[in-house]
This record gives sequence, C-alpha cells and structure tokens, in this order.
Amino acid sequence: MLRIANDVAWVQGEADAYHVMRLPAGTPITLAGTAASVWRIMVIEGGDADDVASHYGVATSEISSTVAEFLAQLVRGGFVKEA
Repeated sequence: MLRIANDVAWVQGEADAYHVMRLPAGTPITLAGTAASVWRIMVIEGGDADDVASHYGVATSEISSTVAEFLAQLVRGGFVKEA
C-alpha cells in the first residue's frame, strides 16, 4: 500500500486530472487519463491493481506490469512512499 509523501501537495483539477507537486519548490506534474485513475484508486482510495482492472473492465494480468512501473516512477519521484 502506498501513501502520499509528507512533502507533496495535490489537487484535483478539471476532467478528473490531478496536479501533484513536491514542496517547497518541486515542478508540478499533471496526472490525467489512466494515470489519474491509478492515482485516485491506488493512492487516494488505497485500492490495488485488481481495483484498477475492474474500473477498466480488463484482467489484472493485462495491466499489472504497467501499473507497477507507473507506481515505481511515483516512488522514485518522491511523490508516494510505501505505507
């Protein structure tokens, strides 16, 4: 399970996008589309890859590696941490 890092601010924008930034002087990133869905389902709501797959109506095996790589990028960027 992941949690948002203590030095990260985020806000939900238009069209279900999320704007995320490390404080105090990080560069903001915008998560839209699938990235926004993964952020909401797995980071905000505490879901897992099964929940993401269900949201899109696909098998978990079809998305698990892509979701894992995206989450690893968020961890490397310091946006989320292991809970």
